[in-house]
Amino acid sequence: MTNSLRILEQTARENADKIALTVPGGGLSLTYGQLLDAVIKTAESIQSATADWPKNRPIALSFSNCPEFVVSFLALAWNGIPAMPLNPALTADLAAEPMADEQPGALIIPPGPGALREAATRVGIPCWSMHPDLHIDGMPEGDSTRNQAPDADSIALLLQTSGTTGKPKWVPLSHANLLASINNIIATYKLSPDDSTLLVMPLFHVHGLVAALLATLYSGGRVIIAPRFSASHFVEWTLAEKPTWYTAVPSIHQILLGNAAMQDIPEEQFRFIRSCSSFLAPETQTRIEELLGAPLLEAYGMTEAAHQIASNPLPPADRVTGSVGQGTGVEVVILGPEGNILATGEKGEVAIRGENVMNGYLDNPEANASAFANGYLRTGDLGEIDENGFITLLGRLKELINRGGEKISPAQIDDVLLNIVGVREAAAFGVPDTIYGEVVHAAVVQNGALDEAEILDQCREKLPRFMVPVKVHIVTELPHGPSGKVNRNTLPKALGLT
Repeated sequence: MTNSLRILEQTARENADKIALTVPGGGLSLTYGQLLDAVIKTAESIQSATADWPKNRPIALSFSNCPEFVVSFLALAWNGIPAMPLNPALTADLAAEPMADEQPGALIIPPGPGALREAATRVGIPCWSMHPDLHIDGMPEGDSTRNQAPDADSIALLLQTSGTTGKPKWVPLSHANLLASINNIIATYKLSPDDSTLLVMPLFHVHGLVAALLATLYSGGRVIIAPRFSASHFVEWTLAEKPTWYTAVPSIHQILLGNAAMQDIPEEQFRFIRSCSSFLAPETQTRIEELLGAPLLEAYGMTEAAHQIASNPLPPADRVTGSVGQGTGVEVVILGPEGNILATGEKGEVAIRGENVMNGYLDNPEANASAFANGYLRTGDLGEIDENGFITLLGRLKELINRGGEKISPAQIDDVLLNIVGVREAAAFGVPDTIYGEVVHAAVVQNGALDEAEILDQCREKLPRFMVPVKVHIVTELPHGPSGKVNRNTLPKALGLT
């Protein structure tokens, strides 16, 4: 079956004796044949328990990165059951909210007590336990067997948007959406069975799940599953497992640059490195490339597009620093305020359409009415496209700072701040002001002894006066969401400014 995630069966049978999954440090390794057997066995054990369920009733799952997550997710996909991944770091209160909202039929989690189990009990959701040896228990025995193979339109993945600008919305991604994105990623980076990726992004997020895990498995490569990102173990794992690429958010690249042991990684160990999910500072890109001797390719993705939208290409094709690249099997346009397509070089809202893009938010006609224009999904990102199709993002439309009528993109200020030596992370944001309506502030994480006055002096040299922050807050860390993006809109409250 080639129109659903069951297509993995073909890849697995062709590479039956090849290692598919490895846990570094002597953990479990599975060949493709063993992975396929575990997926089918788990799927069969779920079939009778879900025989009488409606077609799109989801099952939630919550694990740190591990083979148990992979087998659970693929088994649900095999049975045509939507998977609803949840962050294992959630408190019981926060985990109860999405479960109460969407009412999954069960929650698959590791054995033993924990906040997710407590949340499920509170909401009345049964818990099934997936053990490290990949057997699953706690399921009721049914009288009949579910035999519902998925089709292209079956929902494979149910995710919430981040909700930083309002109530989170549910994004249903079909098997066709995921397969389109997987194939786009494989084609963009020329992934093959010779490749292996060090997976450092969380699997409960679309970046780690689709770009690192599924694209690698469907291309016949090897996935090295780090239980979580660890700068101290990254070099150890790389030297031992010899991955050919990895994908991460910019903050991970920046943290790695602060690890002196990174110099022990042989130059050109990596065929390429990928960055996605938030703005990549040009200085970070340059330093990573100099350190590791591999191209760092900036990409652009979002949950509603089953992850990848655009990417800079592999060498020897031209790349554009500061751009997220060209559309990768996805049509990208810039829309004006009335939904009209703007000309090359004009600034407006980035909009997309393609086989990887969702058809609409789940049970949310109001959100869908505003999310689509002329068949294109509005991304909420401000950007422009040059004559060669390279996309430059200028920030989130809802994050624009309106200073006395001047619309300021905080991402442009971030770019200047991140190019100041001694600044590790930075985020500009708007603060209410009685005269201008809003003024610019910035929060900065130091990587040295830089003070506010020095930062402001450099901002004055590189920014027009109206864009220079009136205040720079030196902080120990910035607030990040589960995907690694900075929660810019939470900064004013966190710093006691509102």
